[in-house]
Amino acid sequence: MSDIPTEKHVRRFNARLRRAVKEHDKKLDNGDVSLPSRIGKLVIVVSNRVFKYSQYTAEVQRDAFHEEADAIADLREGYYGGVEIRRSAIGLDIVQDLEDREVSDMIMIGHGAIDCFWLDSGGSLRWRAVAQHARYLKQGRIEQRMCGHFNSFDAVPMGTFALQDQQKLVATVGETIDDVVPDESLFRSVYHKSQNSADDINALIKQYELQYKDPA
Repeated sequence: MSDIPTEKHVRRFNARLRRAVKEHDKKLDNGDVSLPSRIGKLVIVVSNRVFKYSQYTAEVQRDAFHEEADAIADLREGYYGGVEIRRSAIGLDIVQDLEDREVSDMIMIGHGAIDCFWLDSGGSLRWRAVAQHARYLKQGRIEQRMCGHFNSFDAVPMGTFALQDQQKLVATVGETIDDVVPDESLFRSVYHKSQNSADDINALIKQYELQYKDPA
């Protein structure tokens, strides 16, 4: 987004962000958390939506995403009470997983940005929807296995308000990755603190403002 946001847009965003922080704090105070990872469920969501300008064909992109999900499931199976792979990125299914106390960890594989995940339908799952439907804060991790660039002044990292410990949000912060062979060294914790204020989140976004003010 190269357009400069108006003061009204900024005020509206900050009001929404503060409200999301407040709701997250309330869930923490009430103990609204998922099962721990060792007895909870890891859900891996795979998007079949492809990037038409990729150097890879649509078939190669999709195959790579599903192979990545299979490899992760095999590698981590023993760490959880169970592992499930969702072979399509459907918004309603993801919402149900966010609301499910038994789901302790989530991994999303496909295309997107730091604040959104491309759904099969052509839409995107964004941070506000994740915050709204995170009935039980995940005690485990959320991994955003997609590009992590910041497209706008309000690009809150997508899984921020779905976690008990926000340090457990993993993404390629500010980076783009190969569609087929992602560089594992680029995946890292988004936050340095377990709980982050609206000011903390705004400061993170501001670090990458050149990505949306001057995307070229």
